[in-house]
Amino acid sequence: MMRFLFGVCLGALIAGPATAQTTIDAFHEKDAEAAASEGVADADLAKFEDVLNGGDVDRAIRAMRFMIESEKPRLVRAAKTFGLRSVNPLFQEEAMKAIFQQGGPFRLELDLTTADEEVSRMQYFTDWLGGTVSVDKASGYYTFALGGYDEKKKCWLNIANNKCLLTQALTTVDLAGVPYASGNLELNGNGVLEGAFKYKSGGVSVPARIELIN
Repeated sequence: MMRFLFGVCLGALIAGPATAQTTIDAFHEKDAEAAASEGVADADLAKFEDVLNGGDVDRAIRAMRFMIESEKPRLVRAAKTFGLRSVNPLFQEEAMKAIFQQGGPFRLELDLTTADEEVSRMQYFTDWLGGTVSVDKASGYYTFALGGYDEKKKCWLNIANNKCLLTQALTTVDLAGVPYASGNLELNGNGVLEGAFKYKSGGVSVPARIELIN
């Protein structure tokens, strides 16, 4: 039954968005327990990957969205990995949105070796945020989770206080919602957001990263 549904869904992805959405709705109407017990065969995954790599951007994005919305771990993982490692920013953006929508947790990693504490104040600030600093004082870590996307404010909310925490523009993330801080990170080709983070009362930024592929 699942093989048949995947075949129908692939046909719908070729046909267009309206047909694809109808098929996705039908897919989700299946008995939840039965669906959860069914795996994704190699042949089915290969068909989806053919669509992703087929050169039709609109069709590939529809396939990514279906794979993610299917809640089948193998399809979800394949869609996210494809998007994050793609050279096309539209695919990267789609994968990032899906990952943020899951809520995390996410870990901001700070390189504290590039500036003196007296100048950057990042050890102090990491502690103040409720993060941790490594024993050797070389790295700082701040873990956060997202509570959803606010359409009006165009930002992802901090689950802890329901306030804007980050904004996304294609493959760039702005951490302006972290109190008393600023940070801009850009997705690289390995599924990692990299950039700089700064305590506003400090003098310099330090390198920062967030891994999106676990």
